[in-house]
Amino acid sequence: MAPFAMLWSSLLGFIFTLTATSQDPASSALIPPDGNTPSLSFVGRGVQIYECSAQSANGSYSYQSQGAEAELFVYISDGKLQSHERCGRHYFLTHPDGEGGKPTFALLASPSADNSSIPTSTATFKLIAIVAAANPKNIPSLLLRATSHSGNGALSMVSYVQRVNTVGGVATPSQCKQQGAMLRVPYRAQYRFWSQAQVPLASIPASIMVPKGHTLLTSFFGLGFQIYRYDGSKWTLSNVSATLSSLPGTPAMGKHYFLKGPNGQPQPTWEFLSPRGLVSAKLIQKASKTPNDIPWFLLLVTNSIGKQSLASMVTYVQRSSTVGGMAPTSGTAAKLGDIFQSPYSAIYSFYGT
Repeated sequence: MAPFAMLWSSLLGFIFTLTATSQDPASSALIPPDGNTPSLSFVGRGVQIYECSAQSANGSYSYQSQGAEAELFVYISDGKLQSHERCGRHYFLTHPDGEGGKPTFALLASPSADNSSIPTSTATFKLIAIVAAANPKNIPSLLLRATSHSGNGALSMVSYVQRVNTVGGVATPSQCKQQGAMLRVPYRAQYRFWSQAQVPLASIPASIMVPKGHTLLTSFFGLGFQIYRYDGSKWTLSNVSATLSSLPGTPAMGKHYFLKGPNGQPQPTWEFLSPRGLVSAKLIQKASKTPNDIPWFLLLVTNSIGKQSLASMVTYVQRSSTVGGMAPTSGTAAKLGDIFQSPYSAIYSFYGT
């Protein structure tokens, strides 16, 4: 077997705009939430595509990004290519997918295979964070979250991708002089793919650890909104609306919302779609990990419905890896009864005995 084929075989086994100038993959803005680990890394070589467009009545023009086209090669630690044979490609969808994603990656079969030009898996992503390059001639670093998957190859389990260590790709404004003129600028970048872990997180604070004797049954990625209501003096959490899936960009497997509890207070509830089931729980412990994200929780199940479903086995629910979801910091312009939906994501882990 050729060296590339052997290596390839082993490999397959809310937008925040920031002013930082580091392209270090460790830059905090570019790190996926806890619970995700690096799984694949590729060098992308291709072009950034721009269209010249009129921006005002005075006739000025500027370039607008129209995506990118690139070939993917196996990444080695020093940035060199393992082989001149490409192992994938990067492109943009003409129209966004159902979750708003356009940047797409496709991995191909081994170059030695008969079907080497056919994608084994594809994944489409949505922009989450931007970090400007220290060199203005280089395009920024990015963090993207998966919005859809296709195929059963290595990308079927990918949750996030980083674009880092960029070289080139920036359009020269002075070249934009004619409406509709297209420009293709060569670039290179490293693409690091991350996958969501299916084991208990090592970073769980002691205060929200599940008691001994309870084991992890499953985890879901939750994406949606924390819903706040203004009571005349402050914003209070009134509900949650989130979709549960096995990982970002995969089909919905459940829902998360509040039901009215026995005492009339909102009660966190998770509904599973197949088999149908429902669990409600009460908060018993919380831990704040970062000031800009909602806390991590440990909740004790108080009620369940669905003897044939996961719900019948769940004793504790753990909320971790939170991003966003915070209430507005000021109520100056708010009126009594106003509603604010704060985008968030989290990992919900379900434990049982």
